[in-house]
Amino acid sequence: MGKFFKERKKIFRLMEDSYISSRYLSREFTKEEAEELLNAAEEVLKWRNT
Repeated sequence: MGKFFKERKKIFRLMEDSYISSRYLSREFTKEEAEELLNAAEEVLKWRNT
């Protein structure tokens, strides 16, 4: 578990930022950021189901 998260530290920070921003701020994300977040979410779901 630790290795999985350590390798993806940057994307998890971006996920956290997007969550907070969507609730409390008005922030736009680039297409690349959105795609990166979606890919990371899919990886987390795959990891969770293994």
